Amino acid sequence: MNIKQLKRIISEELKKTQEDINSQKLIYGKYSTEETYKKAIQEAETWNRVAIEALSRNRDDLAREALKRKVEAKKQAKRHQEQLDQIAAMTENVL
Repeated sequence: MNIKQLKRIISEELKKTQEDINSQKLIYGKYSTEETYKKAIQEAETWNRVAIEALSRNRDDLAREALKRKVEAKKQAKRHQEQLDQIAAMTENVL
């Protein structure tokens, strides 16, 4: 084995290693984003329950505020869903 062959082998292995690292980063990013997405969905559900409870106690002011927060949590969840879709597309291309 000469030096050129050795350099080529090392270069190929480095490329494979970098691809593996990139794949792992995508997988971690997906997991992290999924968790954040789930939390945003749970938060929206919580604010919905708060709004219902506020209405049952004739606290329209609190219900409105809870609904504003619910909407914001849903927007956050939508952004995370879009990120998940992007990660899925990227993962499909890498793997």
